[in-house]
Amino acid sequence: MTITSFYFLCFICVGALVYYIVPKRCQWMLLLAMSVAYYVLAQSAVAIVYPAVTIITIYLCALGISKTDNKKKKKLLLYIGCIVSVALLILVKYIPRSLFGLSEDVAQSGAFSAFMIIVPIGISFYTFSLLGYLFDVYYEMGEADTNIAHIATFGLLFPNMTSGPIMRYTDIKGTLFEGHKFSYENFTRGCQRILWGFFEKLVLAERFARVANEIFDSYDNYNGLYIILGMCAFTLQLYTDFTGCMDIVIGIAEALGIKMPENFKRPFMSLTIQEFWQRWHITLGTWLKNYLFYPLLRTEFFMKLPKTLKEKVGKKAAKRITTYLAMLILWTVIGTWHGGAWHYIIGVGILQWLFIVLEEMMEPAGDRLVDLLKLKKDGALVRTLGRIKVFILMTVAFAMFRSLTVMDSLKMMGRIFSKEGWKPVICEGLLAGLEWYEWVLMLVALMIFITVQVIADKNEGTTVRALIGKRALPVRWIIWIGLIMWVVLLGFYGPGFSAAEFIYQGF
Repeated sequence: MTITSFYFLCFICVGALVYYIVPKRCQWMLLLAMSVAYYVLAQSAVAIVYPAVTIITIYLCALGISKTDNKKKKKLLLYIGCIVSVALLILVKYIPRSLFGLSEDVAQSGAFSAFMIIVPIGISFYTFSLLGYLFDVYYEMGEADTNIAHIATFGLLFPNMTSGPIMRYTDIKGTLFEGHKFSYENFTRGCQRILWGFFEKLVLAERFARVANEIFDSYDNYNGLYIILGMCAFTLQLYTDFTGCMDIVIGIAEALGIKMPENFKRPFMSLTIQEFWQRWHITLGTWLKNYLFYPLLRTEFFMKLPKTLKEKVGKKAAKRITTYLAMLILWTVIGTWHGGAWHYIIGVGILQWLFIVLEEMMEPAGDRLVDLLKLKKDGALVRTLGRIKVFILMTVAFAMFRSLTVMDSLKMMGRIFSKEGWKPVICEGLLAGLEWYEWVLMLVALMIFITVQVIADKNEGTTVRALIGKRALPVRWIIWIGLIMWVVLLGFYGPGFSAAEFIYQGF
């Protein structure tokens, strides 16, 4: 039962109705019951085993940390919680697929089937959220909750675990457990956001997926221009798929009166790769900075390293080298988090670190070039070129992310620069998996999507939904009914087709 399915819509409608009928003090209990039901319906009853083990472990360790003043005991309990959670994550996610290089079919058969059957969707998002709660209790940034059902509700909260966002218990517990009266404004705003998420997923992402899959899966049949088209299609697929999922998830929460953290902030409006990652998957970046990067810099090794390097390379360079080394570890972890294979580790890990380091090192030269050409650093031309640069670099990185192996990605991208790669296309799919009218629909929808992104960027602090809400009633109804009709009539689903699961659901 995916969150774009008809059954899930029925599940949500019935759940929302009951949610506002039951007493406010019981609403969180209903959320817990719905979350358990969702896990069972989306996978199987066995899938609840992993969350149950992790919740019990984290709950007991956090409670133990809060009840003792012994620093050694606190640290031991922290280690136990981390080791059990991370070990289970590695055992069921990485060992069958990545570390042994097994295919999906092999990983789900034989000796590994017992592992794979208990892997819940969004396993990494779930684990990171609970570990964040444990770290907050250990560092005394939050109190341990004595009610294990509260922790279970936080950890299992649907449909958050499909693709995040990664939540912080101290930020969400108030809105999650306080109970909510029905609010027409919250409910309608939530439904509007859900509708926009469906537009991104069903109208855009699914069509981009057809083009990307066609070209990536048979790139030998396509010339260099089509390779570029396929790479761009996957970048747009990944973005509209992920941000569409976030809009559906956060919209559901908003309709129920629950405030979730934002996970995207128009990343392709960024001027640098570093800014891009401050706008893309925001909660993952925040989690890793708070619980990995900053603690890493405070370790004895990284505290001493600048002093050791100072005499050889100078104070400024020593500080930079130290930061870059910690960043390399951080980005390697990010790449590994996406999957144990090298195309993940390099594509969305080490390559991102390299982009950021090179951008920082080349910034003075870039500023001099802008001055030499007598351009404004914050002018339209410089900003446009910066955004084009970010899109190109991320498209290259995501192409490696999408390919089956690093070598496949290099071979495919190599066709862009080869004479053979620019020969006429001889395969049947001249339209790369879509009919001509599908291309028209996709391009028109893309223009709508880009327009909304630009409007939102120019009206920082105000949502497009709020701007539409200021229009006259007939205009508002025309916009929203038009969007509903577009999704219902032109969404990429129907007889014989079912919308694909969200890309990040498997991470």
